[in-house]
Amino acid sequence: MWFGETLIAISTLLALLSYGDWMLCKAAPAPISKTINVNPSGQPGSYPTIQGAIDAGVPINNTQWILIQVAPGFYRNTTIVASDATYTLLNATLIAEANDFMAKHLTFKNTYNHQADGSMIRPAVAALVGGDRNSFYDCGFIGVQDTLYDRMGRHLFKNCYIEGSVDFIFGDATTSFENCNIEVNAAGVITAQNRISQDEGTGFVFKLGSVSGVGPTTLGRAYGPYSRVLYYKVQLSNNVAPEGWDAWNYKGHENDLTYAEEDCTGPGADTSRRVPWEKKLNNEELQRLIGPSFFNGDGWVEKQPNIP
Repeated sequence: MWFGETLIAISTLLALLSYGDWMLCKAAPAPISKTINVNPSGQPGSYPTIQGAIDAGVPINNTQWILIQVAPGFYRNTTIVASDATYTLLNATLIAEANDFMAKHLTFKNTYNHQADGSMIRPAVAALVGGDRNSFYDCGFIGVQDTLYDRMGRHLFKNCYIEGSVDFIFGDATTSFENCNIEVNAAGVITAQNRISQDEGTGFVFKLGSVSGVGPTTLGRAYGPYSRVLYYKVQLSNNVAPEGWDAWNYKGHENDLTYAEEDCTGPGADTSRRVPWEKKLNNEELQRLIGPSFFNGDGWVEKQPNIP
C-alpha cells in the first residue's frame, strides 16, 4: 500500500490475503520514503494488522510515498473482509477517499449478505472508492448488493474480479474497467451509474474482460438521469437479459441515457431484443469513451510507480 495526503479508513475485518501492496500518495512519481511491513505471525519489525501499520506509520498530511507490504495470512482487520451493512459510507470493507491511491493483489470482501438467508439483502459495500486518480490492479471485490461503490473521481480497474448481484458497481466516477471479470452471483443488475448532468464527464466503460454467472442479469439501470455505461469488446455470457438495460426511475427520459455495447461477443451479446433506446455510438463518441482522454487525459496512470 501507499498512503499520503488524506486519511483512508479500513473497517474491522477478518480475512485471508495471498499477497498485496496498497498505495496512496500526494503526487507521483516520487521516491519511496519508507517501507512498512505487515505480518500476522509477529515477525520482528512488522505490524500484525494493516490498520495498525497505517496508524503508526502514515502521518497526517503525508506528502511522501510510503509502501505498506502485506504478507500472507489472516488479519483481524483484512481477503480483506467485513460483515456489516448498517451504513454504506462507514462500514465498507475498504474506504479509499484520498487522491492517488493504488492497490495491487488484494481482495476486498463484505460477507454480510453471504450469511443471510436471502430474505434481508441489504447494501453491504466491499470497497468505497472516492479519491481522484485511484487505481486497482489484479484485485478482487466480492459482495452481493452494492459491492463496489465507485463514488467519484477518475479511476482505473485493471485485471480485476468483481462479484455481486444488485447494483453491485454503482456511483458517479469516471472509470475504465479494463480486462475485468464481472461475476453475477444472483439475478439482478450489474451497474447503477449516477451521472446527473449531460455536462458531466463521468461514466463506466468496460473494455475487454467478461460478464458471467447466473441470470437474468441487466447490464445497467439508471441511478442518475444521464447515466452512462459502455461495454466494449466484452465477452457476455447467456446470463445477460435480452433487454439489456433498465431506465428505472427515468422512464420517459430514455434519450438522456447513454447505454451502449460495441463489438461484444458471446451468447449474451445478441442485441436484437435490446431496449429500443440503447445508443449506437458514432466513431467519435466511441473513441472519446475508450480512449485515454476519458479518464487519463493528464497521463496520471503513466506517472504511477511501477510496482510488481
